[in-house]
Amino acid sequence: MQTQFKAGLWLVATFAIGAVFGMVLNGALSNRAVPDAAPPAGPAGFVAEMERLIQPRDNQQREQLRPLLERTDATNRAIVDGARVSMAAALDSLRVAAAPLLDSAQARRLSEFSGPRNGARPPGMGGRRRPPPGMDGRGGRPPDARRGGPPLE
Repeated sequence: MQTQFKAGLWLVATFAIGAVFGMVLNGALSNRAVPDAAPPAGPAGFVAEMERLIQPRDNQQREQLRPLLERTDATNRAIVDGARVSMAAALDSLRVAAAPLLDSAQARRLSEFSGPRNGARPPGMGGRRRPPPGMDGRGGRPPDARRGGPPLE
């Protein structure tokens, strides 16, 4: 009976250690920052991705699909470019309308948010995109010392 008890105790201990290790590892991996997948680069990115998804049977089918995919890619790019122009105009209008209501620090933050108009990212952003307001883990509120975050000033 002594041998069976020891074997059972080792089995329970091994299971408990494995469960704890699994929970710790799962927590570490789930909290790790994973960079966003880069969108397909260049004009052929959409076409290549759609070809990978569709998996044409042969080169003949690929050549028949390619003009359709390229036309859709051009349409999508035109839509996105138009949306960028509209959003930039809306932000410019907001900045002009809100200017009399804002102090200099607020105006600076609004200007930094809307960023440069030449397509470059604002300083400090690197290659990562900024999340939309309210989706940044702060509930859309600026951090401050009372909530443990650094002040914006």
